[in-house]
Amino acid sequence: MKIKALQTIFLICLVVVSRAELFDVSGKNFFNEKPVLLNEGWIFYPNAFYTSKEIKSLKNLKGYRISATDNWHELYKRCILEKRTGFGTYHARIKINRENPRLLLKFEKIYSSVKIYVNDQLYASVGVVSDKKETYKPAVKPIFIEIDPKESELLDITLHVSNFNHFEGGIVKPPILGAYNYLINQYNKKLISDAIVIGIFFITGIIFMILYNLGKSGLEFLIFSLFSIFFTTQYSIYSSEIFSAFFQGIKFDIYIKFGYLFLLFTFSSFILYIYYLFPRYANKRISIVSSGFLAGLGLIGLFVPSYLLTLISPAILLGLIPTIGLYMMYVFSKTIFFNENEKLLTNLGSFSLLLISFYFINNHFKIIENSWFVNTLVFFLFLCIHIYLLMSKYSNKIKYLYKSVEESVRAKNEFISTMSHELRTPLNGILGNANILKSNENESSKVSKLETIIQNTEKLTSIIDDILNLSDLETGNIQLKYSKVNIREVIEKSVELTNHFRKDKSIDLEIIIDPKISETLVGDELRLKQIFIHFISNAFKFTSKGKVIISGKLLNESANTQSITFSITDTGIGISKERLKNMFEAFKQADGSHTRRHSGIGLGLALSNRLIDLMGGKISVESHEGKGTKFSFTLTLKKESEVTPIAQNNIMFRKLELDPKLKILVAEDNPVNQKLMVMMLKNLGYNADIAENGKVAYEKSLINMYDIIFMDIQMPEMDGLEATKRILSKVKDRPVIIAVTANATDRDRDECMEAGMNDFVSKPVKPLEIKDCILKWQGLRLLLNENKMAI
Repeated sequence: MKIKALQTIFLICLVVVSRAELFDVSGKNFFNEKPVLLNEGWIFYPNAFYTSKEIKSLKNLKGYRISATDNWHELYKRCILEKRTGFGTYHARIKINRENPRLLLKFEKIYSSVKIYVNDQLYASVGVVSDKKETYKPAVKPIFIEIDPKESELLDITLHVSNFNHFEGGIVKPPILGAYNYLINQYNKKLISDAIVIGIFFITGIIFMILYNLGKSGLEFLIFSLFSIFFTTQYSIYSSEIFSAFFQGIKFDIYIKFGYLFLLFTFSSFILYIYYLFPRYANKRISIVSSGFLAGLGLIGLFVPSYLLTLISPAILLGLIPTIGLYMMYVFSKTIFFNENEKLLTNLGSFSLLLISFYFINNHFKIIENSWFVNTLVFFLFLCIHIYLLMSKYSNKIKYLYKSVEESVRAKNEFISTMSHELRTPLNGILGNANILKSNENESSKVSKLETIIQNTEKLTSIIDDILNLSDLETGNIQLKYSKVNIREVIEKSVELTNHFRKDKSIDLEIIIDPKISETLVGDELRLKQIFIHFISNAFKFTSKGKVIISGKLLNESANTQSITFSITDTGIGISKERLKNMFEAFKQADGSHTRRHSGIGLGLALSNRLIDLMGGKISVESHEGKGTKFSFTLTLKKESEVTPIAQNNIMFRKLELDPKLKILVAEDNPVNQKLMVMMLKNLGYNADIAENGKVAYEKSLINMYDIIFMDIQMPEMDGLEATKRILSKVKDRPVIIAVTANATDRDRDECMEAGMNDFVSKPVKPLEIKDCILKWQGLRLLLNENKMAI
């Protein structure tokens, strides 16, 4: 009862007049003086629409003296309105000087629909005014009313306002009365400044979007471009008259909801932008969660009634803006204290954040009067600072890329220099020893020199194979070929092939294989051997005395597979921490100087790493300078029961004796290689025929029934692939065709198989390889003939 009584007393106090006070501006000379704000002295009549005549004639009409900026939420709190929504009449009387120039009465925004009468004549209308929510239609539009002082010195201004959508309905900003030309010029200046701000931000957003799409920049460029576009949209809706000028009478729901959406998208993108700009100092989880939360709030706002949205949005912004500002300041302060190289950038970032935070706070809570010049300056400074921040980061990235390119070029140049040395060294041994053999009549020294020639040739072949394998791995042309593999035998053969590296050294070798590892597994034996050879040879090369331990430990086991960790540990010179960083990069060596003690071109570890990766394994390295190095890698291999049938060209028939009756053709265009193949075959007991190109090989095959043809690939007139296809299409009793070529990649091998060849031997050819091929295919022909089958 006491509260009710107080409300009644308050209402009585409010009902002070029934007629509007007079705004007397007759003493104003608008030729020389600035416009005036018509804020105080308005009379508000709730829940009724009156004309100025009715206001003058009706007795006991009660109105409430208010300010134009008193929104309906405040009127509700003062008990002038029963609800925050509804309808009512605003009335004011203005006295002007007839000698003044043409005048303009400007209403910037009125929520939510309005009709404006001057001396009971309708001058402007926005939306549909009604006393019922069902028939009223809200809209947004600036209102300009031109007034000729000569027509009347007394103006009765009456506004019929309906508001069922906005929490804070009403006039919002006080009307302005002033000289027509002055106010229009001010309005155009504001439009131009807003257009400049919007245009600069929008163009900046597009430019950074293009930079990102060109692939030359990071995510911070994309996100800043989105921020610029979101900011442009929300600014044009909330802070500029451009939006309402271009979309006059736009629906109120669209205006409110999209303004709210793009405002929160602006905050959301700015938080993400700061994270990607300074990822070391901004918390990733906080940034992503906050950004997502704000974006989600904006999207939810699209489905919330306008009234509720305008009710909660001030509270949300009041909480969000300071919180976001404080977090951003925290991030910038961290960069200032912990990042000496970017102190200027982060100080500028902090200053820009203060600028934009003040703008948003002042724009929503009207701490000081907005100035189009100050706003434009704030936005221009903010944009310039962040363009400078981004371009500085872009410049640093370019410098880093340039440095990386320089490092890459240096590494390639070092590789070429090393390659030249590594190829010329064995070539020197080959040519030198060959010339000595040619001129030296001492037969006892020839065997030693021949061994030197063979070793150097094998070294050259190994270098070339590594280069080809690395090239194939980089282009994805290597395919693993699975067969039964005895891990112990692979390691033992690898040690046998690398033993010469520990010759004349005091190196103890220890091989420890977990007895739980299956005797036979399934894997690519050739590639496994390559991996072990590279690691073991390095261990021997870089250890002058001490021990090398090769171990295999069962890590885990399933019904069909075994995961094994292999380790090669040495007590050699070790590797520095700096070199460990790029240990597995191609063309990089632990020592690339001219004074290095150990040979090699720097491909072994890179090749091994990529082969292990191709097999689904992982590699690691531990090293201490002067103490030694440990390379470890883990592979998961299938058990023998899971092996697929082994391809027929892997079947070996080593127990068979060579059949001297076999008829063999060698298709080779190079005279030196012709002599070499003929000599090898003669040592095996065969007198082979020669064909100098694919065409001759094809013609001879039509005349002679050859059992085996050793076919070169690159030959004049007709290459080996085409010759093979023609032979297979015309010769009834098809021969075994074995490719003998310097094209040694897996892709070359596959091309040969697709052409119909049966086997593949890469140059340089070893006598044992030729013998194995003949035995294998001799045995297979015998087996197939017994079963009346063709090859």
